[in-house]
Amino acid sequence: MDRIGYGIIGAGWILPNHAIGVRHLRDQGVELTAIADPDERRARRAAEEFGARYWYTDHRELLARDDIQMVSLCLPHHLHKAVAIEAARVGKHVLCEKPLALDVDEADAMIAAAREAGVALGVVFQHRYDPPFRRLHRAIGQGAFGRILLAEAFHRCPNQTAAEFRDPWRERAETGGGGVMMMQTIHFVDVLLWCLGPVESVSARVDALVLARAIEDSGAAVLRFKSGAIGTVVSTEAASTERISRIEVHGTSGTAVWENTRWVRWEPATGSVEEPQDDEPRLTEAERARLLFGTGHVKQIADFVARVRQGLPPSVTAEEGRHATAVVRAMYESSRTGRTVVVG
Repeated sequence: MDRIGYGIIGAGWILPNHAIGVRHLRDQGVELTAIADPDERRARRAAEEFGARYWYTDHRELLARDDIQMVSLCLPHHLHKAVAIEAARVGKHVLCEKPLALDVDEADAMIAAAREAGVALGVVFQHRYDPPFRRLHRAIGQGAFGRILLAEAFHRCPNQTAAEFRDPWRERAETGGGGVMMMQTIHFVDVLLWCLGPVESVSARVDALVLARAIEDSGAAVLRFKSGAIGTVVSTEAASTERISRIEVHGTSGTAVWENTRWVRWEPATGSVEEPQDDEPRLTEAERARLLFGTGHVKQIADFVARVRQGLPPSVTAEEGRHATAVVRAMYESSRTGRTVVVG
């Protein structure tokens, strides 16, 4: 696959990360061919800004192009399933923003369609490409902390009630899939899953404690990993204080605590495990200013394209995306029933 035409479906706030990621691969034969969004003004403006040759208000016109082989889905969550299946059926490889789907049944349908069509289906969890978490993943795999006993993901951010943070589809469970756990915390859940493996069962409580809506703004969960480790996930988007994100891992012979941008504690038993010296993408200052959440998207898109070219599955598979969705759905079910829920 020498030349690749790439399309982006959805021109919302995360689009710049994908467009810059694709544009970064121009010297590798990848072209940002088209962008689609139902909002004509937004579609046209995005195409002009990022150099896409075409723009559409109907994503099916983009998918009909023979010169597009890969697409990113940057859509409201409830649209992931239908558009991913459409894309697979016309032979496009798909990189889908998180969460992969609203629930596991939708995820299974997407996975089945991709498998039947023989195309790749990946899911965006860009924090796996952040050097600190790559270091943690490597160290755990090397046994640097012994047998992992406990892990925690903690996420706190200020109450964001401004209009730009409150798209209507994000405010309803049937379109967004849930509140803070599905919208934000799933990224840190994924880091735990990547490092510790699959979850067996979940006990949780979530609620709308501050924001007047039907989906949660706060929650806490206890995870039982199949490895035997116990994890906790605590999150709120209704705080009045500054943002804090923290990952903790405690093993029989070591501890690691990361907070916001640095390691607060890094105490492996088997010596130092250095952070990977990955090549950072060469971006202009203007491009870096347009990115949300650092360069993880740019790295993941480059990795996705490279692996498809080699005939390899994505580094972050749809099956892993399915499991992350299943864990969050189990949180909601546990909170609703007051019972521990086995993750299916």
